[in-house]
Amino acid sequence: MTRALDLKDYSSHILVEDNEFLQSCVLGKTWTQLKGSACEGGAVSGTSCGGGSYAIRNNRVHDVFNAFLFTDDTTGQWMNANIFISGNLFERVVDDPAEPEGDSFNFHFFSNTLFDPHRMISLTTKGAGPIFVYNNVQITTGNPTAEPSRLNSAFKINLSRGFANGVFLFNNTIVGENAANFYAYDMLSRKIAKPLTARNNVYVTQLRVWHRVLGGGSRDLGAARQQRLRQPSPTSTVLKLWRSIFARVSISFNTASNAWRPSS
Repeated sequence: MTRALDLKDYSSHILVEDNEFLQSCVLGKTWTQLKGSACEGGAVSGTSCGGGSYAIRNNRVHDVFNAFLFTDDTTGQWMNANIFISGNLFERVVDDPAEPEGDSFNFHFFSNTLFDPHRMISLTTKGAGPIFVYNNVQITTGNPTAEPSRLNSAFKINLSRGFANGVFLFNNTIVGENAANFYAYDMLSRKIAKPLTARNNVYVTQLRVWHRVLGGGSRDLGAARQQRLRQPSPTSTVLKLWRSIFARVSISFNTASNAWRPSS
């Protein structure tokens, strides 16, 4: 699996800023041709025993399979914890710009701009959370996977196994009205086992917001007016996009040993 940076063996407090990432091996290939190949990697990967505290900001990531993938094989919230991904530009991502797996803890994906990704983020593994996804703009046109039957979306979610400390999706703008087979949410399971909060998001798509109707469980989807399918006039769509693009959020957190303040 190819990747530009592989963070492991207790690597921590790492800044990745003002870089350009691309994979020439993805050009002209479909999702199926790339999945499981040596080209499945991407820009930055945090694997088992990654120490966490990563700031990844103001990078350009284009023509890749994945962008930022974080996973671990051993239970523990100290691995791949306190991750802040902000202010990045993603273009033509065949799979996932962000994928927090395993026990990714205090994971923030915010103020990013995405053009033609397969989706914004994949949230499918047991133990992850809290995860915060906010203030992002995604515009998907056509079919980034080059496979007519593959579903494109903003959020890929498997809720059957639950999220340890919740997933929070808010203040995102999703435009997929000209994309192939596009839903805002690709639901691998209808059941919700742990908290999911989705509020104040704007969706512009020809299909339904939810790929599957949600079942019972712990969720907070906000008021109906916030979550319904919206198809505003072109003028209002442009205004919402620009407001989202120029909005920036500063995040602060304290650890036992230091105070760290990444900014976009």
